[in-house]
Amino acid sequence: MQILEFFLEEQSMAEILNVILPKVLPEGWSINHNVFLRTFSGKSELQKAVREKIKVYVAIGRPVGVVILHETLFGKNVYTNAHASYA
Repeated sequence: MQILEFFLEEQSMAEILNVILPKVLPEGWSINHNVFLRTFSGKSELQKAVREKIKVYVAIGRPVGVVILHETLFGKNVYTNAHASYA
């Protein structure tokens, strides 16, 4: 894998990851170099963009790690789900 993409439902998730990721990424990995944070305005925009991006990654044959972060409501609790996929 040469690139890691984070697809985020909202800007606040990117703000948190901008603080956390530099502390935990292995040597040679950095934000805006080979780790990218893509923010969207809500879940429907995120879902639409993911489909298009994955099609592009598959078409160019580029190995990309994809992490999708979104919030799901179950009753009164909010859970953040992470899904990893490799194109």
